Amino acid sequence: MQKTENLNNMDKLRSIGFVLLLVNRMHLSSNETQKLLKITASLSSSLDPDAIRELVAQDLLELLRADCFASYIWDPATEKFGRRVALNMAADNLSQYERYYQFCDPITLKLQQQKSATLVSQIMPQRELVKTEFFNDFLYQDRLYYGINLFAYDGDLNIGDWRIWRYKNRPNFDAREAQILNLLQPHFVNALRNSRVHQQISAFPADQQLAQFEFLNGSLVGQNESAIAFQEKTPIGLFNGLMKQIKLIAKSGKSTGSFGIYSISIRRPQTNISRFVATVYSNPKTSVDSRWIAAAFGLTKREAEIVLLLIQGDSDQEVAQKLTITFHTVRTHIKNIFKKLNVTNRSELNHLILSPMMHIKH
Repeated sequence: MQKTENLNNMDKLRSIGFVLLLVNRMHLSSNETQKLLKITASLSSSLDPDAIRELVAQDLLELLRADCFASYIWDPATEKFGRRVALNMAADNLSQYERYYQFCDPITLKLQQQKSATLVSQIMPQRELVKTEFFNDFLYQDRLYYGINLFAYDGDLNIGDWRIWRYKNRPNFDAREAQILNLLQPHFVNALRNSRVHQQISAFPADQQLAQFEFLNGSLVGQNESAIAFQEKTPIGLFNGLMKQIKLIAKSGKSTGSFGIYSISIRRPQTNISRFVATVYSNPKTSVDSRWIAAAFGLTKREAEIVLLLIQGDSDQEVAQKLTITFHTVRTHIKNIFKKLNVTNRSELNHLILSPMMHIKH
């Protein structure tokens, strides 16, 4: 894509400038500033979610003057934390957590609900925490005493976390340290989002070029060859509907979404939300529904319902029975649909609605 390299450099400068602006407001020391910038750079240096978390672990401990670090990826399907990355914690103790203690954990699920850095003592008073089995049989085995957690979200999906702890002989974390983590949060979130998108795209064979559309300030500014070919073969109403959906997904802050038969992945450079690259591919597992047909082809709700039944092979009489309308009404709707879509028969209608499956990789 043209201009991509220049835009990447601009994004990096904006990101560094934004961090330095907040650093001045928070009155961070020179050492803290250097650590903060190093962590920010590390978060943009890899597309492997495990490597991302490993890269920042030691610097986070030094920045926050902490002792221990653990990080997990939440699996919503199994409702378990997995893919552990840890520093200064015993592997066998963490294995015990994964097998048993996460299921009787009185703090982490509550911390997981927080969308900003949160001290453990804000969820449960320290005097209560130290009485629990979770503290005595798990946390204190590694001498963990005071904790602070940060959870990364892609929309409503938890995609990773940082769990940072201090020993008992140290002071508890405070609001300033939570503020430092909150400063890093958008970089952490963006790193994990981009990692998820990269993994999805990497699942495709190397010889399949996926359609990619580049946006800046809400305008389409670049396309690869596959995207250009897709646009040329796609009805304008369908293409415009897809572009609108891409922008809505990006505006929502999510990294994935869909539009009818299309799956959409959004990748953002650094934390510059004004620029992003959308990768689009057809998903055979996604069904075509009447809402998508209406939005994509500019039809009314009733017209879209009739089109859906027609492409499924129903006769005019069967359509009338399923929608509880007269045969004459069905014929009138079909006449209007054909006129709107500039088709003359069912074969042309089927090709128009379903041909996008052939115009983009899947």
